[in-house]
Amino acid sequence: MLQKPTTDKMIFGVCRGISESFGIPPLILRAIFLVTAPISIFVYILLIGFILKK
Repeated sequence: MLQKPTTDKMIFGVCRGISESFGIPPLILRAIFLVTAPISIFVYILLIGFILKK
């Protein structure tokens, strides 16, 4: 289950939560979000509301 961390996050914790769930380093996931910026910004905003806090 995806969960946002309450600590050790940069903005809202979406990338950190996804990285913890799938075992991907958060830096790599953040880089992917930056490279695919237009669509990933939209997805990031959606995930802020859908991912639960720990």
